[in-house]
Amino acid sequence: MEHCLNVPPHPSIVAVRASGYTDRGHHWVATDRPPNPSLASSPDTIDHGTLIARARRLFQALVHLESHNIVHGDIGPSAIAIDPSTGEALLGRFGVATHDTSTGTARFPAPAEPEFASPERMAESALSSSADIYSLALTLYATFRACSAAEARMELVKETSPLPEFVRELFERLTSPAPRDRPKTARRALAELELVSTECEDETPQREASRSDAWRQRWPQRD
Repeated sequence: MEHCLNVPPHPSIVAVRASGYTDRGHHWVATDRPPNPSLASSPDTIDHGTLIARARRLFQALVHLESHNIVHGDIGPSAIAIDPSTGEALLGRFGVATHDTSTGTARFPAPAEPEFASPERMAESALSSSADIYSLALTLYATFRACSAAEARMELVKETSPLPEFVRELFERLTSPAPRDRPKTARRALAELELVSTECEDETPQREASRSDAWRQRWPQRD
C-alpha cells in the first residue's frame, strides 16, 4: 500500500508538516499542533445546531481530500482535534491515508478505532471517500450523544434519536452499512448537510410535521 505522504493544507485539516518512515518501516506524520484535545477527550455537550455546524466544517475537509483523490481511512473521535481557542474541529491523524482505491484493493493497517470504521474498510475492500463519509458521520453522531458507535447506529435505525427527523434521516443515510445507500461523494454529502443547516434555521412547530416529506422530495434516497 502506498501511504499518502503529502496532505494539501486546508482550514479544516490539521496541517501536516512532515512525514516518512522509521528504520523499521513504521510510518510517522508530524503536524503543527498536538492531537489533543480531541472529540474523544472533550467533555463538552453540544446541541444539534453545533453538531450540524461541526459536520459541515469537517465534511469540507473530506471534499478537499476527495478533490485530491485521498482516502483518510482512519477517522474516529481521537482523529478530530478541537481548537481550544475557537472550539472548531480539525481533521487529523493521517498516518494511513492513501489514494482512492475504488478501482482495486488496499491493505490498510488496522484502524485505531475500529468501531467507527466502515464495513468495507474492515473487509479491506476497495475504498473511496464513501468509507470516510461513514466514519465521520458515525463519529460525529456518537460523540454528540456520548455513546458507543453501535449505540449510535441503533438510535439512528430505530428512530429513537433526539434529532429532528429530517436530520436523523440524513445521519442514518450517511452511516448506512451499504456504500450504495450513502451519498456517492463527499461533495454530495456536504450539499445535503448545507440543506439541513438551512432547514434547522427555521424551527417553528408548524414546519416540523412537513419537513421530512419535503426533505425526501428534494433528496431521493438513491443518488
